[in-house]
Amino acid sequence: MFTNFNICCFYIKPVPSAVNISEGCSNNTVISATWTIPNSVVDTFDIMCSAGTASPASIPLESSPTSDTFTASCTELPTPGLEYNLSVVAISNNKQSAIQTVGVHAWPAGVVNLTEGSASTTSVSANWTGPKKAVESFSISCSHGDASPATIEVTSQSSYMASCVNLPVPGDTYNITVYSIVDSCSTNTSSSISLVSYVDDCNPSPCSNGGTCTDGVSSYTCNCATGYTGMNCSTDIDNCSSDPCENEGVCTDGLNTYTCACVLGYTGTRCETDIDNCSSDPCENEGVCTDGLNTYTCACVLGYTGTRCETDIDNCSSDPCENEGVCTDGLNTYTCACVLGYTGTRCETDIDNCSSDPCENEGVCTDGLNTYTCACVLGYTGTRCETDIDNCSSDPCENEGVCTDGLNTYTCACVLGSTGTRCETDIDNCSSDPCENEGVCTDGLNTYNCACVLGYTGTRCETDYQ
Repeated sequence: MFTNFNICCFYIKPVPSAVNISEGCSNNTVISATWTIPNSVVDTFDIMCSAGTASPASIPLESSPTSDTFTASCTELPTPGLEYNLSVVAISNNKQSAIQTVGVHAWPAGVVNLTEGSASTTSVSANWTGPKKAVESFSISCSHGDASPATIEVTSQSSYMASCVNLPVPGDTYNITVYSIVDSCSTNTSSSISLVSYVDDCNPSPCSNGGTCTDGVSSYTCNCATGYTGMNCSTDIDNCSSDPCENEGVCTDGLNTYTCACVLGYTGTRCETDIDNCSSDPCENEGVCTDGLNTYTCACVLGYTGTRCETDIDNCSSDPCENEGVCTDGLNTYTCACVLGYTGTRCETDIDNCSSDPCENEGVCTDGLNTYTCACVLGYTGTRCETDIDNCSSDPCENEGVCTDGLNTYTCACVLGSTGTRCETDIDNCSSDPCENEGVCTDGLNTYNCACVLGYTGTRCETDYQ
């Protein structure tokens, strides 16, 4: 089964292409731009200006245009010399292309901005860059002298220069004028600048003392040789003005230099260095050196004296040893050799010969000079009372008594029949009247004899023998 359809076709116009816009001619109040018909259907062109009035504001396109190039302007511009924008948009069937804009300066086509170039005593020159609008050539004119070059053909370069040469009077003002030849705008424009040729202020050179002169415009500068200053290098720089010498050194100015006469104790270019008076190690015997101003001091170790600690102090000079002791000097000391009987650092002490308690048996010690004496108690003798006196040595016991020595005494053991301290007494054996019966007793040695009367007998006449 088929269904019938009515088919209708529509032609949709495309969006027109943007135009290719370029700078046109201009003057102080008007700028213009040109463009060609784009490769698309266009009904009209609308023109817009960033300032002033678009002329025309719109350009309708004929069905069969006689030219493919179009021009529009922005008029009544407020400020000459500024850049203004002119924009064009192509419209077709109420659709518009992208807006195309060109910026154009509001000045006559070909006007250039001249700037001062170099100058000499006989020439001046000017520099400029090519304007936006194409210029076929430049013609140069001078108020005096000769233009060099007289004509410049425009090339692809962006900057140009021309000079006026053979100027008659150095230091005068001269005008250089550049004419821009722009055939496409049917106009020629000119730009002028006034320039001053300069006088060679360095001939003759005003710079003294070997200074080098550099010429300027109605001026000069002197590059002074080392050691000089001033506009004409006529002043010798006072190198002492900054007071470079330290520590009271006296400064003497020289050519780009100075010398310092240092006071005693200092050295160096500026007298900045205190001379180290200890550098020669002047202190002897381990003395410690302290540097001073043009001097030094030595701190001596004990036992030495003198500026350099060179002298061993004589510790015996004060005769410290007593009691005839002999002094021997040492390092910060002395020794005393004492005579017998004395001791101590200075032999000041009498040796106590009794300190060892030399006396025995309770003897009493008396100290002497390097000696002692012992006072012995009775019964002892000897230097130290060490000897018990033998009291039996004189054989004091009589009658064969046996002597026994004691402490300062003796005892006698008497034989029978004797008695007494020395057994000097014969014991009276008759004292007891031992003989009886009128017997007559006769004493004997430890015995007795009885002479009995008649009729009695026995040891004691005790027996009657009748």
